[in-house]
Amino acid sequence: MSQLDPRETRLLNTARANGVTVHVADLPGEMRGQYVADEQRIYLRRGMAPAQRVSALAHEVSHALRGDDGPQDQAVEDRVNEDAARLLITNGEYVEATSRVGDNVCDLAIELDVSPGIISAWQRLDTRVGNSATQVPLTPSRSAHHYKNRP
Repeated sequence: MSQLDPRETRLLNTARANGVTVHVADLPGEMRGQYVADEQRIYLRRGMAPAQRVSALAHEVSHALRGDDGPQDQAVEDRVNEDAARLLITNGEYVEATSRVGDNVCDLAIELDVSPGIISAWQRLDTRVGNSATQVPLTPSRSAHHYKNRP
C-alpha cells in the first residue's frame, strides 16, 4: 500500500478530530465527494487520481467544518472551495509554483498536485482579499463550531 500524501493525512486527522469519518464509495454521476451531516461521514468517489482525491477531501472537510447540511447554493460552494484551497496550499507554495510555471490554472494544478478548481478558488480568494488571507492554511484547531454559522 502506498503512503498517503501528507496533506491527505492532515485532512483525515482534521475530519477525525471533528468526529467525521471518511469512506470510499461508488458515487452517482460525476460526484467526487459528499458530506452527509446526519451521518458525520464524508464519501469520496472510488478510483480518483491523488490530486482529485485530496482536492475532493479538502472540499468535503470544509463542508464538515462549516456544519453544512445538504445541497448548498453556488455562493457557499465557492466559499467552500476557497476554504479547501487554504487547507491544501500555502501562500509560499503558490508563489514558488507561479515562479516555475506561471499563473495558468491547469499548469498550477499539475505543479501543486490539486484539481484546477482548487487553483481557481485560490486565485479568486487572493484577488478578493489579498494574500494575507491565504498565508496560513486552516488547521484542526479551528474547530467545527467556528464554521457552523458562517455565510
